[in-house]
Amino acid sequence: MSQTQNAQENAASALPRVLGLRDVVLLYAVAIVGPQWLSTAAQAGAPSLALWVLALLAFFVPCGFAVMEMNSRYAGEGGLYVWVKQAFGDFHGFICGWSYVISNFVFFPTLLLFLTAAAAYGIAAPGLKDDYTFNAALSVSVIWFVVVANILGLARAKWIPNAGAVVVVAVLVILALSALVSALRFGSATTFAGALLPDLSDGTLVKAFATMMFGLVGYELAPLMGAEIREPRRVIPRAIVLSGVVIVAFYLVGTWALLAALPRAQIDALSGVPEAIATIAGRLGAPALGTLLSALIAVASIGGLAAWVTGGVRMPYVVGVDRYLPAALGRLHPRWHTPVIAFVVTGVITTVLVLVALAGSTIGEAYQAVVDMTIILTFIPLVYLFAALPVLRAKRVGESDEVLRVPGGTVGIALVTILGVGSTLLSIVFALMPPEHGYVPMFYAKVIAGCVLFLGIGLGFYYTRQNAPAAA
Repeated sequence: MSQTQNAQENAASALPRVLGLRDVVLLYAVAIVGPQWLSTAAQAGAPSLALWVLALLAFFVPCGFAVMEMNSRYAGEGGLYVWVKQAFGDFHGFICGWSYVISNFVFFPTLLLFLTAAAAYGIAAPGLKDDYTFNAALSVSVIWFVVVANILGLARAKWIPNAGAVVVVAVLVILALSALVSALRFGSATTFAGALLPDLSDGTLVKAFATMMFGLVGYELAPLMGAEIREPRRVIPRAIVLSGVVIVAFYLVGTWALLAALPRAQIDALSGVPEAIATIAGRLGAPALGTLLSALIAVASIGGLAAWVTGGVRMPYVVGVDRYLPAALGRLHPRWHTPVIAFVVTGVITTVLVLVALAGSTIGEAYQAVVDMTIILTFIPLVYLFAALPVLRAKRVGESDEVLRVPGGTVGIALVTILGVGSTLLSIVFALMPPEHGYVPMFYAKVIAGCVLFLGIGLGFYYTRQNAPAAA
């Protein structure tokens, strides 16, 4: 057994197993369900419902099958990072892990900017959604609340995403019922009959589809914490199926509700959800309902952020254990047994990125640029995920009677791999399309230059530290 494998096993053995089936189901639900993606989807109009179905078939379902099989082959700490290392070697494992780390750092500001917009409506002060001070202060406060809670232990921190998931379900039920009542009384703002077929020549629709695909990312999250889940080989597949029902219902019903309340042209990517809720509440003569739902969405978004911070930080932790990132990232707090340095670094970097994203552009432009950069960086490791699946099966990694194979034999695994790799690569291409409005050179400066910069920093870490494991 190599020194790296010994280090990983020793590090994993120090982590308490505190997550059960309920925790993982709720983690998946609140992490993958993003109320902010409803706005982007609804901007595509009635065809967005067909696009959701296409995204589910081309990406979401294949991802679930791929994660089930690979998790059954290796269910320890590190998940995706370890799978890619076993399939393609250390270099590709590092690129996958580094891209995932950076995608999370860039993703957190998008969650925070949406959260602050919902909070502005939740306190009946929508004008604050474009206020720099309000966005900056609330974003920084929330990220550090989540970071500190995680430092104090997963047994405590898990209740933030758990509570967020319960709130998500409540929001879906209230939003769906109120939209249905409004549509029956006053009619729908969008015509659905005969309008569901997508026009793929529409640049806005194509770009929205990439974001919708991104909204379905997250099944790889729980395996990153495999050493902290009780019976991960049994729990994770069940959690994928159970949470999938909530996720599909939320996106399809939630998108319909937005379009029933507002026409496509009036939906804003950042504040479309709270604005639609306010419209529905106004029609029903219950303005307080709009304020309540917006506040609940802000709370649910805190749960979503906590889920991604909790799971995502395990990636720099395991890469730090491998010494390809500073070894301090792989250290655990002596009392709470959490990767404290990795959490603090996450808080600092996220704080800086939020403040940078808010500088030099409107809040909406900052949000869209960060979303596009996140999509690109997130789908790089997911290309690796799908590509690793047939390789791990061919190498018979972790082969046993407990392996949950993708159904359909060779044809099944080929279909999952082709759909997964193809859909993720297309999403990267779509994300590189500039928005219809805004300053195009600034868009490319922020998105492409940002991605190149972050990947370059990662390569620098790898080539300067690749001999560290042997020297340890």
